[in-house]
Amino acid sequence: MKIFLSSFFFAALLISCTHSEIKDAGSFKPVSVKLEYGPVDKLISSELRVENIPQYIAVLKVKNSPEEKNLKKVSDYIFRNMESKIKNDFAQAYRLWVFSRKLNYNNSEIKKDFISITKKLSDASLKNGHIKESLNTLLVLKSLEPEKKEIGEKLHGVIRWLQDIDRVRMNNCLKKGRNLKQCIVTLTGDNILREAIYTEVSTDAISLYRGYLKYVHDTDINEKLISRKLRGGNVLKSYLVDRLTGLLLMGDNPRKQFQEMLKSTKELNEINGYLAGILMRLTATEDNIEAINQLSVYLTERLGVNISKNSCRLYNKGYEVLKKICNIKFSLSDTTSSIVARNQLVDIINNDNLSLSAWKSLYDISYKRFSLFAEREYISEALKEAKYIKFLSKRAGLIWKDNTAFSTALLRAMLSTIHLLRGDVKSARSELISSFEMNKSPGVLSQLFQLEFWEKNYKQAARYMEMFSTLDVNKGYSLYLLMKAARKNSIVNEKLGDFEKARRIRTAAAMYFKDLYKNISDKTMRSRILIDTGELYFDLGNPEIAVQLFQHALYIDGSCSNYREIIKALITWKKSGMAIDMFNAFSGKSKCSDKSKLYVALSILPSAVRDGKKKYEYASVLEYLEKYEGKNWLMLLSGLVRGKVTCKEVLGKADNLGKKTEGEFYCGLYAWSTGDEKQAFSRFQSTLENKIYNYIEHEMAFWFLRYKSISKTAAPK
Repeated sequence: MKIFLSSFFFAALLISCTHSEIKDAGSFKPVSVKLEYGPVDKLISSELRVENIPQYIAVLKVKNSPEEKNLKKVSDYIFRNMESKIKNDFAQAYRLWVFSRKLNYNNSEIKKDFISITKKLSDASLKNGHIKESLNTLLVLKSLEPEKKEIGEKLHGVIRWLQDIDRVRMNNCLKKGRNLKQCIVTLTGDNILREAIYTEVSTDAISLYRGYLKYVHDTDINEKLISRKLRGGNVLKSYLVDRLTGLLLMGDNPRKQFQEMLKSTKELNEINGYLAGILMRLTATEDNIEAINQLSVYLTERLGVNISKNSCRLYNKGYEVLKKICNIKFSLSDTTSSIVARNQLVDIINNDNLSLSAWKSLYDISYKRFSLFAEREYISEALKEAKYIKFLSKRAGLIWKDNTAFSTALLRAMLSTIHLLRGDVKSARSELISSFEMNKSPGVLSQLFQLEFWEKNYKQAARYMEMFSTLDVNKGYSLYLLMKAARKNSIVNEKLGDFEKARRIRTAAAMYFKDLYKNISDKTMRSRILIDTGELYFDLGNPEIAVQLFQHALYIDGSCSNYREIIKALITWKKSGMAIDMFNAFSGKSKCSDKSKLYVALSILPSAVRDGKKKYEYASVLEYLEKYEGKNWLMLLSGLVRGKVTCKEVLGKADNLGKKTEGEFYCGLYAWSTGDEKQAFSRFQSTLENKIYNYIEHEMAFWFLRYKSISKTAAPK
C-alpha cells in the first residue's frame, strides 16, 4: 500500500480554472496549433471492480466509445452488485446507484433494469428511514415514469415529513430565543433538497425546494422578501436571500429578476452588502465577467455546486467559449465526465488557440486523471496521461513561452512516484532533479532527500538537507519540511558519525513543532504537528508523551489519514493494544475506505498476536478480516495474516514488484506472530531490497529493523 502521496502529488488538484479569459497574459506568439484528443481508457473488463465503476462510466459516456459494446456488461455488473448490497451494505448500494444514473439509457433493456433496481432501492430507503436516498430515488422514478401516481404520493410524503420536522424546529427556536444561526444549521430538509437539484430532475426538485422554504419559514420566496418583516429578522432574511438568489438564478430570466431584487437596494445592503454589490455589478452591464465569477464562488460556498453551476447561464452572446468552459469547470468534479469534458476543451482550443482558460482547464483535468491512475497504480494508463500532458506543454509553449502554468516541473515530480512503483530509482531520481532545476521547490528537495536516504547515499542526503537554507522561495514551508525530515536526518548524521548532532536535530525539531503548534489555528495542520512530534518522542525514548500527543491529535482531527499514521506508529513501537482501540474507532468511520481499513487490520492482527494479546482483545480486527470482500490479492493477504494461506502461496501470486513487497512484509509480520523472529526480520530486509520506497510497508519494515538495534535516549525537557 502506498504511503499517502506527497503534497506534490495532490498539488495538481489545486490548479484551478477560472472564468477569466486572458488572451494577452505574458509572452505569446501568434502561431496556430492543433491539439489531439487525449487518451481514452480501455475497460479493465477481465476483473470488474466496484471502485473502478466511475472510470467505466467515463469511458462509456464518450461519443462513439470503442467500449460501447460493454455497456450492458457494465450495467449488469452495477445492478447485480447493487441488489446484493441493498440489505447488508445500503450505503454502498446507494453509491453504486448514484454512479449508475450517469449511464446511457437509450437502451430500453438497460433502462428497464435501472427502473427496477431504483424501485428496490427506493423501497429499502423508505423502509429504513433514509430520507435523502428516498427523495433522490423517487425524484428519478418520477422523471422516468411521470404517469405513476404512487411515486408522486410517496414523494409528497417524504417532503411533508421534512417540512413538518423543520417547521417545528424553527418555531421552537424562535419561541425560545435560541441562536438563530445555529438553529438554521440543524434544518435537515434544506441540505437534502439542495443536493437533489441536479440536471435530470431539476424542475421537480426546484419546485419542491421553493415549497419547502415557504412552508418552513411561513413566507413567500420572491423578490418582495427583502422588504418584508420576518420573525427571524435580518439573520433569517440573510439565509433566505441567499436561497432566493439561487432560485432566481435557475429561473427563466435571472438578470431581470435580480434587478427586481435591487429595487430594495437599501434593505439588501443592510442584509448582505457583499451580495448586493455583486448583483449591482452583474446587472449594470451584460459583460461583467468578474461579477459572474464572484456570484459563482459565493453561491458555491453558500448553496453548493448544483445551484451555483447555473451561473454559466449568465454569459451572453459573444461569450460562448467562456460559457462552455464554465460548464466544463463544474463537470470537473465528476469523474465520469472527465473524458467528455476534455474532448470539449480540445475542440474549443482548436477553434481558438488563444483561449487561455481552456488551456488551463485542459491541463487541470489531465493532471487529475494522471493523479487518479497513479494513485490506483494503473501505471500504463498514468504514463499515457503523462505523455499527453507533455504534449500539451509543448503545444502551449509555442504560444505562451514564459507561462509557468504549463511547466512540467510538477509532472516530473509526480512521475518519480510512478518510477518508484516499478523500483526504477534511477528514473525517479532523474525526474526529481529535472523538476527541482525548473522550480527549486522545497517539496521536491524533500523528495530528493528521502530518495537518497533510502538509497543509503547519506552524504548526498546531508547535502540536500543543507540546501533547504539556500532556498529563496517559501522559507516557512522549507523550514517545516526540514524539521519534518528530522527523524531521518538524525539517522543520516548518525551514519556519518555525528551522534551529538543527530540528537540536537531531534530535540530542535520537537521544540520547533511545539512553538509552531502555538501559532497556527488550522486543525489539520495542528494535528499533523502533534503526530510528527509524537514520532520524535518515540525515537527519543519517551512513548508515554508520544501517546498523549497522538490522542490529542485525533481529538483535534479524527481524519482517516491521521488514524492510519498513528496506528502505524503504535504498531512499530509494539503498542498493539492501543492500536486495536484506535482501529475500533477507525473501522466505524464511513468516510474511510474499506481498503485503508483492511491494510490497517493486516498490520494489527499479527502484531497483537506477537505482543501476546488474548483472542478476545483483537476479536474485532479478526472479524473485520474474516468478513472482508474485495480484490483477490487483498483477500489473499487477509488469509495470510490469519494463518489460512501460506507465504509460498501468497508470493506465488505476486505478479508485480508492489505485490512482492507487500507479500514479503506481511509474511514477515505473520512469522513474527508465530515467534519466528529470524524469519520475520529476514522478510523485512527483503521488503527493503525491493526498493518500493513509496510503500508504507517499506517504511514500517525499516523502522522494525531499526528499533531492533537502537538504544533508547531521554526525551528533551
